[in-house]
Amino acid sequence: MEKNFNDKEQFSVSVNVATPADLEDYKNIRLEALREYPEAFGRKLENEINKTEKEWEEELSNQAEPVFLAKESKKTIGMASTFESPNEKDTWTIISLYVSNKFQGKDVGKNILRAVEEEIRKRGAKKAILYVDDKNTANQGFYARQGYVLDPFGKYEKWERMEKVIPA
Repeated sequence: MEKNFNDKEQFSVSVNVATPADLEDYKNIRLEALREYPEAFGRKLENEINKTEKEWEEELSNQAEPVFLAKESKKTIGMASTFESPNEKDTWTIISLYVSNKFQGKDVGKNILRAVEEEIRKRGAKKAILYVDDKNTANQGFYARQGYVLDPFGKYEKWERMEKVIPA
């Protein structure tokens, strides 16, 4: 699946479901995300650095849990992952949304979310959920502008749960 978006600065961003052929791009953007914002993700940089090539390939081969890469020209500038929530029917969890610093504020994150939501809608999702650091009000505001609302009963440790109904 490829989606092309033109943001307000008129550069072209494509968002695709990653395949094993995207291994190096995925690895690089994932490690960049963990270096830049170590507190924002559920995984640790030192663990990810030590993963084997096979473990990286398995992440990209699992089409039940797609990884999305955003590219400007051929440069990978963002990512997100999603999986079907095991305890909630017709609900998908979006994780690891990241946009390189240089491209933040240019609608790349919005375009990644749009592509993820479109894909999970095709897979039968009626709701998307995500978790954001309770101190990260900037990201909470970003998600709210994309239609996500705080779940007052969904806080888990330092993570606020946000959710959005996915239209059919």
